[in-house]
Amino acid sequence: MFEHCLMSQAAKALEEKLKASRVAHEVHIYPGNGHAFMNRSPEGIKRRKSMGMPDEDEAAVQLAWSRFQSWMTHYLTG
Repeated sequence: MFEHCLMSQAAKALEEKLKASRVAHEVHIYPGNGHAFMNRSPEGIKRRKSMGMPDEDEAAVQLAWSRFQSWMTHYLTG
């Protein structure tokens, strides 16, 4: 829980800096998910489990990838 709080604070601080810089950005927080939770490789899953990180939120993984792909398409296509 403490790690999640620190990650949320870091994400919010990053968002404020991005806003101040006036650059295109989106910041999403996925409660209960740690760093690199989108990495579904066997190595990524093994690493998170060895660190005691949960690895059951497939819906959050799919949502995050969907948002990532939409952002990349919007800002890098054209």
